[in-house]
Amino acid sequence: MRFVFAILLFLCIFASFKVEGKHLELSIPVLSDAPQQHLFFHELLRTALENDGHSVTFNEVTLAQFKAIQQLKSGGIAIFWMLDTKQRNDEFICLETGLTNGLIGKRVLLIRRSEQELFKQIKNIKDLQQLDYIAGLGLNWFDVQIWEANNLPYETLSGNWEILFEMFVNNYAFDYLPRGINEITDDADKHPKLMIEQNLVFIYDLDMKFYLSREHPEFQEIIHKALIKANKDGVITSLVNKYWSKNIEKLNYDKRIKIKLDVPVIVPFKPDINGINHKAS
Repeated sequence: MRFVFAILLFLCIFASFKVEGKHLELSIPVLSDAPQQHLFFHELLRTALENDGHSVTFNEVTLAQFKAIQQLKSGGIAIFWMLDTKQRNDEFICLETGLTNGLIGKRVLLIRRSEQELFKQIKNIKDLQQLDYIAGLGLNWFDVQIWEANNLPYETLSGNWEILFEMFVNNYAFDYLPRGINEITDDADKHPKLMIEQNLVFIYDLDMKFYLSREHPEFQEIIHKALIKANKDGVITSLVNKYWSKNIEKLNYDKRIKIKLDVPVIVPFKPDINGINHKAS
């Protein structure tokens, strides 16, 4: 009897130990060049960890996107959300759960108000290639290599990519800006001289994932497990709907022409300090 009681006592203690979570302190960025973007990712990470029994403190560091990547390399920040690429998987610790249900891989075009009729001609990728319009892209955007792989002309801007909007408004030498479904409505509100193209959506099968600095491997197992649980429990879908369902509805997504883009094996960029860089297919 005493033996049975001892076993039961041990199991109770063990169970209590298993459900007791840990407290994590994570240095995490807020992007100065996309000041609202972090809200979804921070809430997702916090919710996932808390639902798995942990508590978390975020030590927020305000950085431009390219500096956030540099800080992730050095360990200055512990975690950052980025597009899943082979190079990043080699360089950082990839937490395998996709974070947006593929939403980040759906791009809609920001165009000049006078040019909607021209874009109505486009029904497929060949039509866009033949139109020979130039996309404006940030230098380190993953879109650059996707546009190149699909034989589409583009120009890139290094530094603060928000300058792209002002250059576009002032008729600089590019013709449209591809933007994520999660961000284009805000972009259009901030730049009323531009408009959202009404008929097209470009799709590639990639998603954001959380990446840990290799200087902070101690967080890997806990966050990995919490994200798997969050995905299984519908937390990711719920937060995607919370943040972006209105955008999807406003953009009339279901009725848009879906154009699938090829996704290359994405390789790292070399820094360029010369501002605008032209690439024509």
